[in-house]
Amino acid sequence: MGLLSHITNSASLNDEKKSSFSEAENLQKVKFNEKKFSSFQEWAVANGFEHCGLFSCIHGMMVLTQAFGLDSQLIASSVSSKDFWKGTLNENNIFNYSKKDNEFYNFLQFFPFEVKNYIHHISFLKNSNEDEFSIFMVYNTDENKEINLSDAQRDCFAFEKMPVQKFNENFPEQEYFLYTLSFYQLALKSIKSIQLPEQNITRAVLKCIAGEIFSLMKSAFPEPALVNLTESNKINFALTKKIDDKTLFQKHIQLILGTVLGTNAQSVEFNFCRNEIQRDAVAKFMES
Repeated sequence: MGLLSHITNSASLNDEKKSSFSEAENLQKVKFNEKKFSSFQEWAVANGFEHCGLFSCIHGMMVLTQAFGLDSQLIASSVSSKDFWKGTLNENNIFNYSKKDNEFYNFLQFFPFEVKNYIHHISFLKNSNEDEFSIFMVYNTDENKEINLSDAQRDCFAFEKMPVQKFNENFPEQEYFLYTLSFYQLALKSIKSIQLPEQNITRAVLKCIAGEIFSLMKSAFPEPALVNLTESNKINFALTKKIDDKTLFQKHIQLILGTVLGTNAQSVEFNFCRNEIQRDAVAKFMES
């Protein structure tokens, strides 16, 4: 029940203390104002944001390359032209909008229909007026809670092209139970209804979705569990306890991933591969 308890209590990243990192991982963290963050998602939690993302320029289009609290449909729907953003946010500044502002409605075109009605405030932080620029976006669904962005939060742009953290091989030698989670085809299916302009854009969108899913799984399986997003677009796990009730456990995984993949998460499978004691064999599995 220990692992199941971790999943039940980790359906979101709202508790910053749920993530645990080894000393080796700490060395890889990005340092801002004496605080260290290993991912955009961890940074978002520390800043109190519930829904946010980072737009970067990919092949002439603005694409969300980092996301927290956004689903796959929103990530894909928000692909947009640089000209729109250059004309709308024409200064290197902070922009705050609420439903009482006419400009607020310019941005609803990027949100799926089921999300539009729930957004009450949206804010943007632009990092440059040059042709190559990035935009941080945050929105909330509480009409009584305004967003207060500050210049200090420009540190979010350090994550613009930050890769997903590589697997850390500094782990104790003991028996591990090895599992794998395949989600990539379901992520692709979840955005199938949205026409994206080219394969490079599609890959960038899927990479953003994968990064958010990986962050959720890292939170759901804290140390001493090992979690890695592989180059073959699956997530491998090495757990110190075997899962006894796979059906119940898988339902919890599907519930967590439903926040990103929607109903497609119901087809996600969390599969046991084998148990292993040899440290090298565990490391090889984690990167396979």
